[in-house]
Amino acid sequence: MKKLCILLSIFAICVIGFTTSVNAAICIPSGQNIFIEWNRSMEIDVKGYDVYRNGEKITTDTTLVPQVTLPEAWDPETDPIPRVRFVDLEAPEGIHTYNIVAVDQCGNKSLNSAESEEAVKDNTAANPVTGVVVGTTSE
Repeated sequence: MKKLCILLSIFAICVIGFTTSVNAAICIPSGQNIFIEWNRSMEIDVKGYDVYRNGEKITTDTTLVPQVTLPEAWDPETDPIPRVRFVDLEAPEGIHTYNIVAVDQCGNKSLNSAESEEAVKDNTAANPVTGVVVGTTSE
């Protein structure tokens, strides 16, 4: 059962549940890091986002990825939806799936986004080159 809360101190009322899930995330590998981005949720009471790697939450309640504020002059008819970004700095070597869940002010969660898969490769050289001397030669 979803929670309904009223935060009188900031005059916010949480809606019950979400009408949509977050769109699929796009993952871009860069060495050991994975850059993840997705469209901002258009729900009005989204507090932030949880990021999941291989089904395990890698954000915490205090490290939610914050909601992106809409620009004051944003026009939903002509302007693109702002993107939210997160960098997974601790992705171990291997193939990983990522998905995103929006969290509202009361802690209600959206459905999981579609999964996005990305591989992290070990950047250390398997067989380092040895015995090479760099310099100049004289004739």
